[in-house]
Amino acid sequence: MTAPAKEAIRPEIVSVRTGDGLRLTGALWTPEENTSQTAIALFPGTGGEFHDPLFVALGHQLAAAGYTTLAMNRRDHGGNFGFYPLHDSAMDLRLGIDLLMDRGAKQVVLGGHSYGTV
Repeated sequence: MTAPAKEAIRPEIVSVRTGDGLRLTGALWTPEENTSQTAIALFPGTGGEFHDPLFVALGHQLAAAGYTTLAMNRRDHGGNFGFYPLHDSAMDLRLGIDLLMDRGAKQVVLGGHSYGTV
């Protein structure tokens, strides 16, 4: 598989609503020639944000390799850590998976940093 040129990647800001009404935001990088049925979802750890340089670099690099890639905040990202039950935060990952499946992914690989691996 030939990696698409960097300009052949469509970045966009996305958001989803949780069942209890919170809005979670992230960035989605989609290769113009999206031939892979596998997508990648990345979640930052405590104090992290989807727009941190690590996740932006990974988003671009993974999309350049042909994978639709999402970096998304959970409800307890950044300064919100410790204010929500672990179960609710873990369920936020499901919303990222659903977003990618709605965009055509048949399977999703999860990646996270620190608490983002919940």
